[in-house]
Amino acid sequence: MGKFMKNADLADWGMLALRAAVVLFFFHGLSKLTNLDGTSTFFASLGIPFPWIMALFIALLETLGPIAILFGIGTRYFAALLAMDMLVAILLARLGMVLKAGLPMGITKAELEFTYMLATAAIALIGPGKYSLEAWLAKKK
Repeated sequence: MGKFMKNADLADWGMLALRAAVVLFFFHGLSKLTNLDGTSTFFASLGIPFPWIMALFIALLETLGPIAILFGIGTRYFAALLAMDMLVAILLARLGMVLKAGLPMGITKAELEFTYMLATAAIALIGPGKYSLEAWLAKKK
């Protein structure tokens, strides 16, 4: 394996794969963006202040953020915001279901949110890697 690819190269390819997986988040944002009134009503039911404004903000974040992460531009910022988005989703929308079902199996009631939260947190901490627009632009300077 050493002659084929260095560990650093594998890590950069791994980060690209993780960034590509997070792009699936886009579809959650798109569904919110195409139904802002429904999203706003849901947010209001959770007690989120300014539900329509927050629905628009989260819909745009969940739509544009994954695309930016995929291409590796503004990666850490978008990833951190999406990780916080998922933490709030877990606490406000899923925690009751998790606890009602009982631990440890209740965690399956929020597994998608946990997966997105941990994946985006990892991206925020590690950065986009070598195969990103950020790295390419840094080389151009």
